[in-house]
Amino acid sequence: MKSTYNSRYRPFFLLSIFISLLLAGGCKKNAAIVDSIKDEYGEYALFIPPSPQKVLVLMHGYPWPDDSRTSEQLRSHTLNYVNEWRAFAEKNQMILLVPQMGSGDFAGYRRLFGKIIDPGDYIIQLADLYGEKYIKNYEQKFIIYGHSAGGQFAVRFAVCNADKLYGAIISAPSTYPFPDETIAWPYGFKPILRDSLFNGVQDIKLDKEKSAGMTFQPQLGQAVEAVSSLPIHIFVGSIDTMQRSAKEGHIGNNRLTRAQDWMKAMNHLAGENQGKIKMMIVENVAHDSFKMLEDVQKSIVKF
Repeated sequence: MKSTYNSRYRPFFLLSIFISLLLAGGCKKNAAIVDSIKDEYGEYALFIPPSPQKVLVLMHGYPWPDDSRTSEQLRSHTLNYVNEWRAFAEKNQMILLVPQMGSGDFAGYRRLFGKIIDPGDYIIQLADLYGEKYIKNYEQKFIIYGHSAGGQFAVRFAVCNADKLYGAIISAPSTYPFPDETIAWPYGFKPILRDSLFNGVQDIKLDKEKSAGMTFQPQLGQAVEAVSSLPIHIFVGSIDTMQRSAKEGHIGNNRLTRAQDWMKAMNHLAGENQGKIKMMIVENVAHDSFKMLEDVQKSIVKF
C-alpha cells in the first residue's frame, strides 16, 4: 500500500531543521532535547530522549470555538502536550512531535488539507527527518495519536497512509470517514475538489497536484486494507455523550455512538481480518484527553 506522501520537496526542510537542531542542542547524543521549532512550513513542539527507538506524533485537539488562536497560544498548547507526555516518552524511548494545527496554513487539517504543504505530508517529513537522525535502523514508520479534532485528522491519515504507521490511537473525534463512496470526503469516500479556503493555489503549493482546484481522491480499497492490517485503537469517555451536529453518513449523534458505528462498519469490510480496530470506553470520563492518558499510553506501548 502506498501512502499519499510525495518526497520531492523533502530537501526544502533540511537547512532549517539542521539549524534548529543545532540551536536546540541537537548534537548532544546523551541529552534530552525539548524545544518549539519553527521552519518555513509550520511550527511544532519537540522532545527527543536519549537513545530513542520510535517516533510518536501527537495531534492536538482544538478546544476553541473559532480559528483565531495566535501562534503563541498554539505554541503553549503544543508544549503542554510535550510536558504531559514527556515522562512516558522518556521511559519508552520515543521522540515526541507535536505540530501546531487548526489555524493559518493548516486550518483544514481535519480533512488532511494545507495551504503550502498538506499536514499529512508535513508530519511524515518531520518524522522521517528526526527518525533517520536519531533512531538506529529507522523503518520510516511512526505511531500517531490524535484527540478530538486531532483524532479526526489521525483517523483520516491512518486510512490513507497505513504503510507509514505502526499503529494509531484515535481519541474521541466527532466525525469519521465512513466507508460510503456516495458521501463526499471527509465524511465518506467520494472524491472532492480541493477548495482555496484550505488549499493553496499552484503558485504556492509545493505539490502542484494537491493545489486548490485539483481533485482529492480517497481510496476506499486502501482504507479497507488499512483497517485489515493496522492496529487502530479508539478511546472515548463513557460520559462523552454531548449531542454533536448532524453530519452526512453519521448515524449516531455523539462521540460514543459514532465511534461504535464506524468501528462496526470498517471491521465488517475487513472480513476475516476484522478486529484490528478496537474500542476502549473509559469510565466516568467526558471529553478530556488527559483523564484518558494512562489507558491510552498502555495501548501505545503494545504497538
